[in-house]
Amino acid sequence: MRRNRLGCFALFMLLLFSIGCGSREVVKHNYVYKGETPNWTAEYHVSGQGVFTKKTGRPMDYESRS
Repeated sequence: MRRNRLGCFALFMLLLFSIGCGSREVVKHNYVYKGETPNWTAEYHVSGQGVFTKKTGRPMDYESRS
């Protein structure tokens, strides 16, 4: 029983530490690319998000999900 409590406490502390040492900012974007010539017209829609992550002691990281 004591071992189970210790494991739960360690997991809880790890969760708090990981939340407290980093921050995230999510930027959603919707792009529309258009093109045309005398023979054709086109429209291309792209939706996605970019995630900026800052952790203590590390440079900012960027991840794109399109």
